[in-house]
Amino acid sequence: GGGLGSALEEMKEGIAESSRGARVAMSRSRDLYECARDALGSLRETQLELSRRSGPEVQKLVDGSRVRVKEAMKERVRAEAEDRRRATSEARGVGRVGDLVTKAQRKKQKKLQRARQKQRERREVTQPGAQAAAGAIATGSTVFVPQFRAKARVLSVTGADLLVQVGSVKMKVKRSNVQYPCP
Repeated sequence: GGGLGSALEEMKEGIAESSRGARVAMSRSRDLYECARDALGSLRETQLELSRRSGPEVQKLVDGSRVRVKEAMKERVRAEAEDRRRATSEARGVGRVGDLVTKAQRKKQKKLQRARQKQRERREVTQPGAQAAAGAIATGSTVFVPQFRAKARVLSVTGADLLVQVGSVKMKVKRSNVQYPCP
């Protein structure tokens, strides 16, 4: 009761913090875009101005401008990546609590599934189906699957399809792809 409530409250606070971090990252991305746009405009103006001049001096100035723009862009990208990394690492703390909750739920579901399976098995053993007595494949029958060279237990029969279990693996097979009675 109280532990789950506090865990949910922590998750809520963590999500709010992650949301704030995402807004900050978006703002920085927007700033990065504007910086790049301004740098590109400045570079174009410089190129236009330099196109009026001639000679190797012009090319040297253009190359220098390109290098400065690339360095500025790299630095902005690094800063943004660091912010994203920080935001995701903060969000992971919230994820751990959520993982514990979902792990407990999965454990409970598996336990219920095992109990239901045991009940079905008990019913099948105590009440064999009329079809099984008549020689037809029925739930609980054992068949041979030549493709896997293994015996399998029939879990359900749907028309021409069978859901069978070979060891811990469940699979659908066609009735025509099994041998019954089992050799």
